[in-house]
Amino acid sequence: MKLFRASFFLAVTFFALPFFAFAGPTTEIPDCQTPPRIDGDLSDWSASPVINLDKKENVVVGLTDWTGPDYASAKIFITYDKTNLYIGADIVSKTPQYNSMNGGDIYNGDALEMYVGTDLSNPQRKSYSPTDLQIVISPGKNGENAEVYSVTDKGDIPNAKVATKLTAKGYTLEVSIPLTYFYKIDIGPGKSLGFDIALDDVGANSTTRAIQLAWGQSDKSWQDPSGWGTLQFKGDTVYVNAAPKQAMPGSQSVELDPLAGKKN
Repeated sequence: MKLFRASFFLAVTFFALPFFAFAGPTTEIPDCQTPPRIDGDLSDWSASPVINLDKKENVVVGLTDWTGPDYASAKIFITYDKTNLYIGADIVSKTPQYNSMNGGDIYNGDALEMYVGTDLSNPQRKSYSPTDLQIVISPGKNGENAEVYSVTDKGDIPNAKVATKLTAKGYTLEVSIPLTYFYKIDIGPGKSLGFDIALDDVGANSTTRAIQLAWGQSDKSWQDPSGWGTLQFKGDTVYVNAAPKQAMPGSQSVELDPLAGKKN
């Protein structure tokens, strides 16, 4: 009887897991004792990239223009401490640091788009909740006016830092975002975030975005979280943001219905 109960419990647990996991890929990210300097130089990132955007399957916009990872690709580094989330990117680009857009159009040039969700209760949701964010990290044009912009909240993220440098094959992006910005974030060993990241690139002959490579292999992450992947924290750092959502032009704090969009 004990064996039956244990087997039944495991079976129920196994079949319940998909309701609490995003459909896309999963990766683990380490914490850091000494944070990286936000200067565009990635030499102080000791860990390997946690995400690579370099395969045909990642190309969700501009597949006919993309000729391979030497045309447009990115190696993504991510770490965290009790203060910030840190992202570094080594980007291959034929027209590096080309983004003269801002505001709601900031995605329409060279950039990284990052999608983050701190509420894992309903990963099948088809639209954004107040705990979901679309963030665009722009290198600006020729490295000037680099920006960390929240498309969701319609403003630059308070106290975020960004730096960019040209490289032989493209450019780097390096950013820190305060954990206080992420509404209801809960960091600890084995805990997770809903996450996706995409590289926007103008290609060789355009002045606006011609190509996008996405980790979750979808071009809909800006509006549909159901195809996002998962970031799992593997360090010992613990941080919980219990503060109200930061007031910004587009911010909302209506609570998510945990049953909305779930399969019957």
